[in-house]
Amino acid sequence: MSATSVFTDRELVELLADKPELLAIADAISTVAPTRRRRLPIRASILAAALLGAAAVALLSPWSESRGGVLTKALAAVSTDEVLHTVVVEPLRGQETVDLATGRTIQATIRIEGWFDFERSLKRTVTSRNGLSENILATPQGVFSSAGVVPTCAWIAAHPVEATKLRVSCNPSGRNEARPRHIPEAVPTPDPALAGFITGYRQALQTGRATNLGRGRVGGRRVFWIGFRIDANQRERVAVDAATYRPLVHETIYQGALATRARVVTAEKVAYTPSMFSRPTLTKNQPAAIGNVVKTDHVTLAAAERALDGHAKSLGPEFAGLPLADARLEALRTGYGPLSHRPIAKSRGVEFVYGNGTQRAGSGPYLRVSEALSPQMAYWGQTTQRVAPGTLALTVFRPTQVAPGQRNEGRAFYVGQLRTSRLSITIEGSTRRAVVEAAKKLAGIR
Repeated sequence: MSATSVFTDRELVELLADKPELLAIADAISTVAPTRRRRLPIRASILAAALLGAAAVALLSPWSESRGGVLTKALAAVSTDEVLHTVVVEPLRGQETVDLATGRTIQATIRIEGWFDFERSLKRTVTSRNGLSENILATPQGVFSSAGVVPTCAWIAAHPVEATKLRVSCNPSGRNEARPRHIPEAVPTPDPALAGFITGYRQALQTGRATNLGRGRVGGRRVFWIGFRIDANQRERVAVDAATYRPLVHETIYQGALATRARVVTAEKVAYTPSMFSRPTLTKNQPAAIGNVVKTDHVTLAAAERALDGHAKSLGPEFAGLPLADARLEALRTGYGPLSHRPIAKSRGVEFVYGNGTQRAGSGPYLRVSEALSPQMAYWGQTTQRVAPGTLALTVFRPTQVAPGQRNEGRAFYVGQLRTSRLSITIEGSTRRAVVEAAKKLAGIR
């Protein structure tokens, strides 16, 4: 089994259910979701690696406009020993940054830069989102990140005890063997869900499965579309400028609907240098791997407002027509995983709950305000992004699609992350307006 199936985080899979192509991600360290509530999905995206193959359609000489000419030149372009380098920018669906003073919103994006060396089987991906970045290097000797070694099947076989603590396995039963053993490291390849634009793309061109979809327009520019089918549910296509033949847009179509659309900033062939594939520098402050609320005390509003050294902020006994339903003092625990060799950190948090609704379908409106003196993984992954003062990082979660004929479980809800001079705050609510208005009040903005 390849390293793309080593992770068994069920809640992360559920959160990414509407992005099926991301379920194949094995480029990042798997983390365990909080037992009390889910954390925000952390996109250690593989799209850059997928787009490296799209760079192959950037030709040095003009294409013939005939369908056969396009595919012939595309095949010649991917037959190279050079390194393919791409930079793509993809909007993050359902995520935005809100300026609380003006109400102006900015679409959240993720920037992915990648290098792929076909001859040496080397892949490097640098993903940047909201001021945080992740560097992943995949080699025939193993996979490495800025947080440390990534647990591949070969690593798990050699370190079964550590793998069990991490709750990762390559065994369908989820259990690891008791004794260490050696198995060869898998040769780095594109992840299966998007393999087409590297190995699959070349194979499709060689076997005639790739299709010149004809002309079109993207942002007013004339393009050629080239695409092919990954499986019965998924197709890939790339728009190439009709004048320069430079890739402009990459799209994934899943079950007939557009799943992802990324803008190609750079797509080029470059000469190999060892520095392109140097091991990522380890970060001094490793990210949290798990966060839990281990104890909750129900207290009065006044007692909760005295918490966190007197810095806790409530929305009062009522907000937006919702009465205060509960005030809680919570003991929090944050773990960094066995590979970090860091002890478990303990801290305190406070929570104010308004209304009696929940995420479940048919429930009433609600707001949940969670606060701590520092970012906490237990509070919807507060450590997953940086939030500038005066802004709100807002994400909408929509019901997970279920089998035909069945009702969707849950309801759409919103999660906002806010930073003040003293607090890290997460606001979860049933409406966008209530979450934004709550953030403005907590930030002292009228």
